[in-house]
Amino acid sequence: MADTNLEKEILKVEQNNDNQEDLNDASKKSLQESFQKFRKERYEKMKHAKYLKAKKQDERRTAEFKEALRQKFIDQCKKYFGVPYHRKYWTEGESHHNAPLYLDCCGLIRQVVYDLREDFGFTLGRWNQAYQFDVCPKEVKFEEMKPGDLIFYSGTYYNEKLKPFPHKMVHVEVFTGGETGEQTIGARWQKGFVQYHDSYKFVSKNYYDIQFYYRSLDPWLDGICQSCCKEHPWRDDRDLWVPDKFSVFSDPTLEENEDADQKEEIDENQEDKENRQVQQAANQLAKFSLKQSIKTKKDESKYVFVGKGNNDNLIRKYFSNIPGYTLLDASKAFSNKYFFKWVQTTSEIDFFSFKEATQIVNHIPNINIFTSKVGLVNLLKSYEEHKNIADLEISSKDFFPESYQLDMMSDEIAFLTQETDPNSIWILKPHNNNMGRGIIMIGDIVTFKREFVETKKYKLGEYTTAYLIKKDNSIEDNQIEQLQKNSIQNDSKDQQSSSLDNQETNKVQEQPKFKYDGISHHSIIQKYIKEPLLLNKRKFDIRCYGLIASTKPLLLLFNKGYARVCLQEYSLEDVESKNNKYCHLTNNAIQKSHKDFKAHKEDSIWTIEKLSEYVEKVYQFGQEKQNEMWNQIKKIIRHVVLAGYPKLEKKVGQYELLGVDILIDQNLKPYLLEVNTNPALFVDTTSQEKVIPQMMHKALDIVLAVNEGFENIKQNIEELTNKQEIHPFEIIYQQSQE
Repeated sequence: MADTNLEKEILKVEQNNDNQEDLNDASKKSLQESFQKFRKERYEKMKHAKYLKAKKQDERRTAEFKEALRQKFIDQCKKYFGVPYHRKYWTEGESHHNAPLYLDCCGLIRQVVYDLREDFGFTLGRWNQAYQFDVCPKEVKFEEMKPGDLIFYSGTYYNEKLKPFPHKMVHVEVFTGGETGEQTIGARWQKGFVQYHDSYKFVSKNYYDIQFYYRSLDPWLDGICQSCCKEHPWRDDRDLWVPDKFSVFSDPTLEENEDADQKEEIDENQEDKENRQVQQAANQLAKFSLKQSIKTKKDESKYVFVGKGNNDNLIRKYFSNIPGYTLLDASKAFSNKYFFKWVQTTSEIDFFSFKEATQIVNHIPNINIFTSKVGLVNLLKSYEEHKNIADLEISSKDFFPESYQLDMMSDEIAFLTQETDPNSIWILKPHNNNMGRGIIMIGDIVTFKREFVETKKYKLGEYTTAYLIKKDNSIEDNQIEQLQKNSIQNDSKDQQSSSLDNQETNKVQEQPKFKYDGISHHSIIQKYIKEPLLLNKRKFDIRCYGLIASTKPLLLLFNKGYARVCLQEYSLEDVESKNNKYCHLTNNAIQKSHKDFKAHKEDSIWTIEKLSEYVEKVYQFGQEKQNEMWNQIKKIIRHVVLAGYPKLEKKVGQYELLGVDILIDQNLKPYLLEVNTNPALFVDTTSQEKVIPQMMHKALDIVLAVNEGFENIKQNIEELTNKQEIHPFEIIYQQSQE
């Protein structure tokens, strides 16, 4: 009996062990699957970034782009006119002792390239003019110099104790030519400023035996910034890590992805396989003709992949109700075998493998030129800088609140030196956040400006702000002494630059506690519209839509959307209180966190019909006045899209639905707040239920109609226009058919 019981116990233990092993195996499998998914998603994001970089390189191959960037480089240099050379040369009490920025000769070049990093495709390293000389290697004769080219200076110091820089480089300036034919822009004198100089030739009190080196800007315009000097490779610790084939983030199956899809189809002979492989390579390089790319057969089912999130069931339901479409499951997220793909982000689409005029995707790869906060501010500025305002339908000054990019030095200077109404209210928006995250209201702009300068104690490179604080032993005394020593050695009386960009390091003190401590300088600061139109004493904005149904040719449509209303009554008292975000920020994600949202959520969303009735009844703004408002909103959206269209990738089958946020003031004047990709499609209220599904399904109708057959896009657009079956959308721009 004892033996039998023992056998049962042993059997029970073995079974438990088996069960535990099964659980462990399942856990391991689950963990491995999760990691593989993460690995693939990470790789796709890196691949998308690589794609955008490659497309930018394609743009640089055009003479028009290079000439425009050359002029942009010069114009950006001019924005720093009046910036002093270095603080140490200005005694306390002098006007430039506490300037917000100091730039020496190479600091100017470095800063301007950083400002234009999206155009150049790189930023310069932290070193001085000797480094810049090595990475700008194309020699030209003086007679061949073009405005924007660089002039480097070598020389010998009178002070023999000073260690010379590589190549004996002492100075650099930007050639402009001007009326004298020798004009330059540069920071030349110790108590001087960034300014025009009538001639690049001058006599220095600090060095002699000056030699001039004329360098073309062309390599930089081509996106190339690398040392051509064997003696000085200038290792750059800012270089992005790129995974090689041994990395866990490499993708050894990349070249096999399409083959894996093909295995699901019928077997083919060797010749057909070779032909398909050739075609795959051609697709990846985007070197195929429109006729070769048209492969869709009418009798085949069209595969649709819908990614998860943002009410994806709305998209699934649409395609489920249309014969001829087959929805793919989640395992096909990285498959390129699809006709239509709908996902939340651009990085979920393999644009390298996208087959133009054969597939449809719901994103344009570089759509962020509209939809990022920085992109929108810079887009509007750059577009209008080289336009005659009188020739434009509308100017951003008429609809876009005064805005500055705080990590763009030229914008920072303009913001800090601009005379500001002390009673004005401003709003700070971090670059990369969405759904209202990180937004801060600024009620004391005078204090904010002062603290903004004081907190930027040191600047490493041209892009990273570091606060050197002795408090809490965050920086040791010996580190501070070394920084002071480096500063004294590098800041000689000539135009030498240190790796600290000439920021003063001999007065490192404990940073005081500031009212606006901890804010991100990588932000947009925007003047707040203090007198918005109110609905039942509450602030609101309009979430309308712009549909780029085609980029080739451009077809832009508009939908009025709905109104987003704050749940808390509008007040300008204590605007900086976090509790007051519910009366200032109309974003749905913010209002959903309000404690009374569930009880009053229907009050947070209004249909346009309800809005119109209220405005007419309460404010006596009739339909004529309201139509003027809507026409102005259409002009705004049209202006933004046309501003970015020259830079936008144009391929048949790529489209984008934009969520455009518009604020209305007390005079019914519209202001553009933001342009968003992947606008929220959730239907939390009955008003959204009335608007969003109808809008989204009609958007899909339009996109499919435009791309029907792919061969006759222009004809499809013409037929769509004539049928007038696009309600609730309306066409607000149709590119010429010529």
